[in-house]
Amino acid sequence: HVTGLLDGHEVYVRARNGRFEVHWVDPFGTEDEEQAGADRVVAPLPGTVVALLVEEGAEVEKGAAILTLEVMKMEQTLRAPFAGTVKSLKCKVGDIVAEGVELAEIEPKA
Repeated sequence: HVTGLLDGHEVYVRARNGRFEVHWVDPFGTEDEEQAGADRVVAPLPGTVVALLVEEGAEVEKGAAILTLEVMKMEQTLRAPFAGTVKSLKCKVGDIVAEGVELAEIEPKA
């Protein structure tokens, strides 16, 4: 039996053998969230870059696909946290990246 509780951006999961905390990071954020530090797209887990879906200088809308990672034999598409311009891509197809590594930087629309 598992019980889950959502409190803001934290999910608490209680199981028979203990309690586990799972921290949710919303890739899209919300309109009222502070954007400090959110101009970077980072690897959520270790993986391999399998596709770059934009070029540097491209204008993107919030939620636009930026790149695809293969993580634990599954593909995960990383998306723009807000509308803006792709300032830089810091990876190329085939790169093996660690969790937390910056993969792209997006400059917000003025």
